[in-house]
Amino acid sequence: MLNNVSKQVAHCYRRAAECRELAKRHEAEREFYLEREQAWLTLARSFEFSERVARAINEKQQQKLRNRAAAAYGSTPPECPACRVPMGLHVFLPIFVEAQNTYEDAFFVCPNCGHLSDYLAAL
Repeated sequence: MLNNVSKQVAHCYRRAAECRELAKRHEAEREFYLEREQAWLTLARSFEFSERVARAINEKQQQKLRNRAAAAYGSTPPECPACRVPMGLHVFLPIFVEAQNTYEDAFFVCPNCGHLSDYLAAL
């Protein structure tokens, strides 16, 4: 999703540059093209703002899920059965399947051997 927004931002900046060039070449329509340039720049800034907000929300959601999983399993994560090292929690953002149903997945992975836990973290 965020990658698509970045493409939209780049497109807006390209179009703004095109309008700037057209304003230089067409003196009769100069004011029109300069207005269009400003409109494209405003749209680009709007997309950039949306991208920053979405990124911040995603980070907050991931932290919230990590906190809930840590609380559900206590302060000590499970140990890897193969390596006997603490496993790390991996959280996937909620998936909205229907308007009111949300599915959240979190599981533990060994940072040493990559072993996946046999259970999902209850969130």
